Formats: sequence, structure tokens, C-alpha cells
Amino acid sequence: MVPWALVSPASRGIGFALARHLLQTTKSACVATTRKDVIKTKGKLLAGLDIDAERLTVLKLDVLGAFGGSPALNLRNSDNESQTRIALQRLQKLVRRNSDVH
Repeated sequence: MVPWALVSPASRGIGFALARHLLQTTKSACVATTRKDVIKTKGKLLAGLDIDAERLTVLKLDVLGAFGGSPALNLRNSDNESQTRIALQRLQKLVRRNSDVH
């Protein structure tokens, strides 16, 4: 099984630095989360890196906003479910692709 990482949140600060570090120093796939702009966050994470962009999946995930500010994850939201499903499908493809390389 090919390893992968989940970094949440990854739009700034330590999570941002960790996601970039993982992308630069490993061959693992990375799933990163952000509360706001998925495209902007993905662009910032990939900026200046010479890597396969397919290794990075960014999901919109607001842990605090789901229930009026309480720290709970609302995975019942259809948008989150769709994005999670897409991320898992991308990871599955990466795992298959990388397992053929061994």
C-alpha cells in the first residue's frame, strides 16, 4: 500500500508548511483541507514546486462552521461528501499507478 497524508487545515501556518514539506520530500499523495478557496489554496501549495500536481488534492472543509461554531465535522453536507469521494478516488488512482512502478 502506498502511503498518503492528510493535512487539516493546510491553507496557512504550520499545516501549509507541513503539506508543502510532504510534497517536496516524499512521493506520497497529500490530501489538504481549507475552509475557503480550494483553487487558491492548491495554487499556493504547489507554487514553485516541481512535482506532479495530481499528488495533491485540496478539499473544502469547515470544521467549526458546520454547527454554528461548535467543533464538529459536518460530513452530511453533500458538497463535503462529493469532495471527499473525489479525493478518495484520486488517491486510489495514485495508489494503483504507484504500485505498478515498484
